[in-house]
Amino acid sequence: MNIDKITVFKIKSDAENFSDFIKPLDLKKLNIPSDFEFNGEVNVVMAFKENLGKKKDQNNIPWIVFINDGLADEDKISFSSKNNFPAAIVGVEFISNGSSKFYAVTFGLGSEGLVESDYIVRDFGLRVGMNICDPDGLNRIQTSKHESVSTQSERQISAGSNFSVFNIDDEKEFMKTLAGAAHSDFNFIHSFVARDSISIKSNKDELMKWSNIVDRIYKLGAAHDLRKFENIFPGYAKFHFENDPKVIDELDKKLFDLLRSKDFSTVHAAPPEIIDFSACTFSYGASTEVFDDISLPDILGSRRSFSDRSSIQSLKNLKVIVRDTENGNFLRKWTAYKCIVADIEYDGAHYILSNAQWKKISNDLKGEVDDYIDKIVINKSDYLLSGIGIFDPETGKNKESVFNSAVAKINSDIVLFDTAKIEVANKKIYEICDFFHSNREFVQVKRLHSGSASISHLFVQGRFYSEAFFWDEACRLGMRDHVVKVVDPLHHDKFLSLMPVLRSEISPNNYKVIFCILTEDKEFSVLKLPFMARYELMYTHRYLNNSMGMSCEIAFRNVLLDVA
Repeated sequence: MNIDKITVFKIKSDAENFSDFIKPLDLKKLNIPSDFEFNGEVNVVMAFKENLGKKKDQNNIPWIVFINDGLADEDKISFSSKNNFPAAIVGVEFISNGSSKFYAVTFGLGSEGLVESDYIVRDFGLRVGMNICDPDGLNRIQTSKHESVSTQSERQISAGSNFSVFNIDDEKEFMKTLAGAAHSDFNFIHSFVARDSISIKSNKDELMKWSNIVDRIYKLGAAHDLRKFENIFPGYAKFHFENDPKVIDELDKKLFDLLRSKDFSTVHAAPPEIIDFSACTFSYGASTEVFDDISLPDILGSRRSFSDRSSIQSLKNLKVIVRDTENGNFLRKWTAYKCIVADIEYDGAHYILSNAQWKKISNDLKGEVDDYIDKIVINKSDYLLSGIGIFDPETGKNKESVFNSAVAKINSDIVLFDTAKIEVANKKIYEICDFFHSNREFVQVKRLHSGSASISHLFVQGRFYSEAFFWDEACRLGMRDHVVKVVDPLHHDKFLSLMPVLRSEISPNNYKVIFCILTEDKEFSVLKLPFMARYELMYTHRYLNNSMGMSCEIAFRNVLLDVA
């Protein structure tokens, strides 16, 4: 019997035997043909598991219950179902020069669960996919962005094409899935899907059998070490997957210390894959409380406390449950750890945690970012006040709006847009900026209180709102209406002349975006921003300058907080 598809995982080097990474199952040694191209010893084992599904009847399906409520007893729907499904794992060990390399091949629904997740080399599938791909045969790419809100994105095309067609910003997007056709050097592969694992489908005349499957696993393993990907996917090299268990352990300890102390300055939570928020609810562990979104306070709040003996394993064990809002059915689950996005420095290097994988920022990228942002102009305008309190007694919170109102109150050259609802792309929900100065300055204000998560969002807003002002006439009309409503009539002409209706009357190089960051630190500087916020600032500044033709500056203002 031949098969046309297999899925392969690479196992970390600290595995010493099959029992380290194959969950406790009855292992059976397989006898396989030895006529393949490998100068060494090969061991292969197999384990099988039958996954037992839950029984369902008409009382477990809400829409059937609803319909039955309207039917006579003799007409009520009767339904019963129970699904069991098989899964297996094949472990392969290559021994050469006294050292072993392990791989896991999975078969059947849920078979990935038979592999101990801590032993999976997370960049294996993607590295192999990038190295074996036909550069002009890609058809699907899925990415995520490390920003204030982790953004999941998927691009798919009907016919294979090259990487540029997908319009991926590989300076900002972490690749999660790559699919397409293989290069002619790997002519036994018809197509592949690369994630943590690599799933390959064979050509019809090159089906897999025991006489060639081990050889193909070995060739996929060798493809992981190639450097071809750097020419096709140059941005990927800027974020190296960290696979050293000792480094990962230290990073996890630092992360857990932050979470234990409820310091979310460089940490937030987000779904690790694309989901429809409108159709999902979330719960944590054994708690029955339901949430519409994922957040770290809610995740941590599902536990009473962490003991002195607790570790990051607590969050690797804690499950985030996703259910269908319509019927309450289970959809999927992740570990809480997989939902954490973090930005941490360790031993002189910078690391990003995303989708349960630590990525090390290359020194070249870090140097590029820091050199760039160090040259950004620091705005010293007197109208941006410093040393004022921003506590709002009505809400009992420290708020940027207090700062904005204070600035606008003493300056007739400013129009306050904070809380204004300006139409952009047919939606009348946007502020455009916190306030606009007659020097043609759009000022975006944000208090630094949750690290990269708060500040990165500020830069995203700046790009979005700048585009809206220049390209959306409804936006400019909305701004003009707002000026007429809130500004003294004596100053109408001054501001309206700066917001012309016609795009042809706007010269972008006459306008400036100022990002004003409020902080308690009187000595705060741009290099004190979390790395991913610095990265986002570089990207935004470059975009506003080079693509939009606008000026862009940053300002830091000390504010006083009230903790009442």
